[in-house]
Amino acid sequence: MAIQLNDQAVTHALKLIKAGEVIHGKHDWNKVKPTQDEVSKFLNAHDIEEYGEWFLGHNTEITGTDKNQYSFPTGDLKVIYEVALEIVAQSASRDGLVDIARAAQRLLDAIKECKSR
Repeated sequence: MAIQLNDQAVTHALKLIKAGEVIHGKHDWNKVKPTQDEVSKFLNAHDIEEYGEWFLGHNTEITGTDKNQYSFPTGDLKVIYEVALEIVAQSASRDGLVDIARAAQRLLDAIKECKSR
């Protein structure tokens, strides 16, 4: 599997972070992440590239409209979740996906910077 950093997701997340579109704190990601129904509704209203903007990982071996080409979510398709980025940083690091882990940490640092203002 060829999972690479999705630069568009980093740009999208930074824009939302700067706009204050972030949920802070320790939430149970399994309870707040998008449901399959929410994902389906999002994909009915948006194209696959917009969907991809919510994921730091992109499997370049999968193409077309397959949503499974994206991994390592940054939020719930509406706002960024700090806890999602923490999970991504840990799991990407554990999986040896250094670029994705660094990007997640960069986004977490941007959140801290915005909180301190």
